[in-house]
Amino acid sequence: MFRKGSITSILTITILAIMIITPHVPEVTAVSTTSITLINPISGPVGTEIRLNGTIETANGTYVLRWNETLNVTIANATDHDVHAVFTAPETVGEPFPGREVLIELIDNETGNIADTVFSLYTEYHMKAVVPSQPLQLQEGQETVIRLNVTGGAENTVYVANITVKDPADTTYWTAVSLTNTSTIGYGEGNVRFPGDFGGGAHTHYRGTYQAAFNETLATTDFTVGLSDKQEYTRRYFSEGEEETGEVIIQGAGYDDNAVTINIAYYNETTLTPVEGYPKEENASDGILIHEWKIPEDAVLATYNITLTCASIEKSVKDTQNFTLIEIIVSCQAQNRHDNDSLDGISVKAYRGALGFFYIDNRTTNGTGWVDFLLDHGQYSFGAYWREVEVGSLSLINPAGNSTDYILRMEQHIECDLARVTMVASDEDGPIPFISVALANATTAPQTIPPFQTDYTGIISTYAFTGIPYRIEARRYGHLFFNESIGNLTETIGNLTYPFLIQCPTYTLFIHAMDSNSHPIQNVPLEVIEWSSGSVVGEGDTSEWGSIRINCTFGRYKARVYNQEQTVILNETIVDVTQDQFYLVLDCKTVNLDLSVKVTDYLGQPIPNAVVKIEREDIPLLNLTTGPDGVASEQGILGGDYRISLHIAGRISKVRSLYFDGAEDIVFQAANYLVVGGYPLEVNQLTTGIAVTILVVAFVSLILVYRRRPKES
Repeated sequence: MFRKGSITSILTITILAIMIITPHVPEVTAVSTTSITLINPISGPVGTEIRLNGTIETANGTYVLRWNETLNVTIANATDHDVHAVFTAPETVGEPFPGREVLIELIDNETGNIADTVFSLYTEYHMKAVVPSQPLQLQEGQETVIRLNVTGGAENTVYVANITVKDPADTTYWTAVSLTNTSTIGYGEGNVRFPGDFGGGAHTHYRGTYQAAFNETLATTDFTVGLSDKQEYTRRYFSEGEEETGEVIIQGAGYDDNAVTINIAYYNETTLTPVEGYPKEENASDGILIHEWKIPEDAVLATYNITLTCASIEKSVKDTQNFTLIEIIVSCQAQNRHDNDSLDGISVKAYRGALGFFYIDNRTTNGTGWVDFLLDHGQYSFGAYWREVEVGSLSLINPAGNSTDYILRMEQHIECDLARVTMVASDEDGPIPFISVALANATTAPQTIPPFQTDYTGIISTYAFTGIPYRIEARRYGHLFFNESIGNLTETIGNLTYPFLIQCPTYTLFIHAMDSNSHPIQNVPLEVIEWSSGSVVGEGDTSEWGSIRINCTFGRYKARVYNQEQTVILNETIVDVTQDQFYLVLDCKTVNLDLSVKVTDYLGQPIPNAVVKIEREDIPLLNLTTGPDGVASEQGILGGDYRISLHIAGRISKVRSLYFDGAEDIVFQAANYLVVGGYPLEVNQLTTGIAVTILVVAFVSLILVYRRRPKES
């Protein structure tokens, strides 16, 4: 019992001790070490892409990959403890296959710990014929340079290359060339010309592929010789703003000075159809035939064939070759960099060359932002311009791709630093046309963007340069009514409400009609007409104070007041309503006039009882009679065009048409009348009466004289 109890107590104490001690024992974790877990591949020449995986001790620490104990090829940071690196084998001395072992080291930059592995670097030989870039090609009789080099070779060594070239007729030519003494990194190079550096009558008189080898198996290359200077031509293209057509230059060799027949034809399905003017015959000179064919504008887009034949010389390889005739269309779309919105009305200029040295053409984008350029082969750059300011650019390598029906189409996008701003001008009733809206540079006095004018929809959509603070200025009939800042468009363009509302205010116009005596004209019709549209915006009769109140949108109007019958315009004036509570006085100078007509005789004496008849627009208005002072008058008449006729003793004496505005009294002088004893007499009648009287008196006097004469005795 005692022993059992002791054992139980000891076990209990032991368990309790373990439970107390355990929480204070530090955890043991795995420690990362610097190691290389993968290298792929494990061998190769200079330039081989090598992938390396591993770990370092320092989490997210910097590591270095060192090559051949001397060159740091990579310096980067680990992801946690993991290293994943890719690099290329640099220029280093190697050995022939299987190669020299080069040490690769992974170094933890903080702890200095290193892991290493080896890569087998072996010598490699290279050769390449220098030929024109496609679609250009070597032609018969031309020479090419073959470049040679060795990488990963032995240090300070001269490599001798035995170069062979086999022509299309299976004839082989050879020459030996010594490469330069290799450097400390095992690199050497050399050049050889074909056919110039080859003996045994080497030439490029055959069309086809020439195969070259470096010591038979160390390296190979080939090059093609053709009859035309290109394998592909463009029918039409633009250069310096003018449309041009392509030109095919044909060169054949090995013909001495003989006549050569040239035939150019195109494939119509499987049939060859000669082009106009072919075949034709020309003489070679010093063994070389050179011929040029100017491609017509209407030439068929197709595959063409060139064939040269000579009756005197038969070549081992027939001189025949195909080429294609295509058109290249490059479509560029101008897009807003911020939202990829297409931009219409943008000027896009095309230049030949990446740096834009040679101007090609200038086109304006259509409604969807696209513009097409007809181009030739080559390298092009493009610039997008708005308001003569470059807002975007694009560099394009030689247009390439598959052609459909001999047309090669390419689509490119030009990102532009422009912001589209859409605005709508409106009053209380809706959109307003003919509003001049400008985006003004908020930092300088001159306007950056000239004004636009709204159409019947009241909407304007335009572009603005980014990075510039703007304010919107809106004018109607030349008067500013809206001036609001929209800030720097680079920062605010996404916050603008679209379309941005330009609210045109509505003002109260008071019109007061006054007569010639500056008295209010009551109860006469008055209307206000919008100046440009001719629509009536307000109308009514004047009050007892001659006034009327009409609400008008900021702008220009015609105010017109009529007589009560609305047959006569009393006054009409143009008014610009540019402020609220605008007060306009319409002075009707022809209203409430006093008419006075004075009638005089030949001597200027007043003629009483003369009748003055007054008509307006052939409508009789008044019949007035002159008083003893020869004056007939009427008060409160309406001015205007009148016809006044004078009647004396029931007979019309005089008629006069005039515009009466009350400025002066009207005087009628009846020059054919004289007032005698208060009665008007015609001058002709009076003259006749006086003459008769004189004759009668003279006759009576003669009779009296005769009677008084003494009789003869």
